[in-house]
Amino acid sequence: MDVNDGLNAWGKPATSSGMKIALVIPVLGPGGAALVARNLALGLAARGHQVLVCAVRRFADRAIVEAHYGRLFSTEGVTIVEGVDLRVRSPRALLRAGCFLRDAIARFEPDVIHSHCELPDLLVSLFTRGIHVPKVRSSHIDPYFNNFLPPLLGRFAEHALNAFGGWSRVVAISEQTRRLNSRSAPTVLIYNGLVDQAHPPVRTRHAPDGVLRAAIVARYERRKGQLGFLKHWQKCEPGPGARPFVVSLYGEGRDRAEIEKLARSLGEKVIIAGWVSDQDSIYCGIDVLLIPSIAEGLSSVMVEALARGIPVLSFSVSGTADIFGGHDHDAVVSSFGEMLARLDAHRLPTVADDFVGDLRQKFSIMTFCDRHCALYRELIGSRQKAAGGIEYPLAGHEAAAVKVR
Repeated sequence: MDVNDGLNAWGKPATSSGMKIALVIPVLGPGGAALVARNLALGLAARGHQVLVCAVRRFADRAIVEAHYGRLFSTEGVTIVEGVDLRVRSPRALLRAGCFLRDAIARFEPDVIHSHCELPDLLVSLFTRGIHVPKVRSSHIDPYFNNFLPPLLGRFAEHALNAFGGWSRVVAISEQTRRLNSRSAPTVLIYNGLVDQAHPPVRTRHAPDGVLRAAIVARYERRKGQLGFLKHWQKCEPGPGARPFVVSLYGEGRDRAEIEKLARSLGEKVIIAGWVSDQDSIYCGIDVLLIPSIAEGLSSVMVEALARGIPVLSFSVSGTADIFGGHDHDAVVSSFGEMLARLDAHRLPTVADDFVGDLRQKFSIMTFCDRHCALYRELIGSRQKAAGGIEYPLAGHEAAAVKVR
């Protein structure tokens, strides 16, 4: 969509009580950050605010965009603009993406700019310096792993971005990311909004026909762990008394061909399911979710599965401690071998009802949106007060205090 087309189609300014929020994301495609931004945009629109969702690059598969984000396109109060490039890797593409972002945000005239993930953070910090409104960034990274840089250099880059990016606030999605960012910027912990409280949890039967059904739901790329899991499985011999299990791999991504090649060597024990638009159909058909990732900021699919009462076997990635809180659990494994041994034995963690209730509240979309509204109003109010204007009032259920640590 052209920037002008999208913004002219909106046709109305923000109301006196409504805010105008620009959300900047890498791409309208599969991924936790875009999913969280979608939920935030819908929640803000439902509360009477206006939202610009600006995707830095364009996702090629429009069927996936429509399935994941179709509701955004039809929601009053939400405008979506997407960059023209499928990849932003060359200096020329980076400059083009930055100029596109700057022009879209300038025309929208937001009260707050909120950026998600490393590339949008960099572009917002470089290209919106002339737009004098509060700027917020959500830190979705694993503090011990970075998509582009080695761990120590990645953490240094995070601090440098905080120090020189002109951010009014950093939103951390886990306690680990809060600790990392609070050293160099005012930081608030707000858990991702992933659970719709209106939908009750779904319970599945444990291997009703004697075959355990497991799934990995993630992009097909190296850091998500599918390749490592399949390579280890190739080398393993079933232990004595091993019971049958099948693993389905849901997703899309650049490593699909390599994953398919490994899967063929394992025969019918692995199903390459590809991308599926109906997430509920995935969770209703499995006994356990596997998360073999080497890095996660906070695993969205782990929260989604546990909120439905489905057991999880996962490595100890960032955010795991936040998800389980003080509850006892047996979900964390230390190696691919241990994960496979647990599947062989059909030995799954127990998901207690009280844990599911606490989790659904902690990661509630409503709570998540309310806390962001309160944060935006606080920042807008502080700016208006400093300029001699009237402080922005907090509205009813948004008035919960936002504690900056």
